Amino acid sequence: MVMRNYKSNEEFFREVQSLATKFEIDGKAKCSQALLRGLSSVNGLTDGWALFMDEVTLLIKNHSKELSRDDLKRLKDFQERLKKVIFR
Repeated sequence: MVMRNYKSNEEFFREVQSLATKFEIDGKAKCSQALLRGLSSVNGLTDGWALFMDEVTLLIKNHSKELSRDDLKRLKDFQERLKKVIFR
């Protein structure tokens, strides 16, 4: 899988927010809440990014059957981005 190249963390955060909004519109409030909870964990330290990755990982694990292929692809892209940040 080719990871999307975000120009900044702000661009990445906007993409995460966009997917959370889509989940909310699609009636997937739990998915939206999980993504926003993860995003709110980012505190500038590695542990905040790791908590965010944990939320994305659990979201994929617990809700993959109800998400579209495109939504899962976006989440997996987020997961790869988060791994890159955490393990640099």
